[in-house]
Amino acid sequence: MLRVGLAIGAIAGAAVGLLLGPEIVRRSRPVAKAALKAALAASHEAQVQGAQIAEMMEDLYAEAKAEVTAEVMAATMAAAKAAQSAHAKAAGNGAAEPAEAVLATAATATARPASRAKAARKRAPTKRSRPVPVSHG
Repeated sequence: MLRVGLAIGAIAGAAVGLLLGPEIVRRSRPVAKAALKAALAASHEAQVQGAQIAEMMEDLYAEAKAEVTAEVMAATMAAAKAAQSAHAKAAGNGAAEPAEAVLATAATATARPASRAKAARKRAPTKRSRPVPVSHG
């Protein structure tokens, strides 16, 4: 019994499709076009949001890298000062000059990545375009 009902439904559907096919296509075209335009606009908005999220993550990475570099520099400076004082105690006060050279080398070696991270945070904002409505009048 189910097969007979299915066959009758398929035949009726095919007949309606043949008779009203061109009319259905004409009436459904604006709806399909509007749905496609909405999907394109949503896709563009998703790309814009994705770019903004990626930019925020890059900024966060640059800030974290700058903080780590500053911490490493502080630790290097502390170690150099400790070495300077230990060296000064061992040889008298005349041995302070090599430790100052170590301090200067440590400061310049660790300051360079921080300046690059700072420059990365200060880049010019990117212009983003919005979708332009298209009318097919």
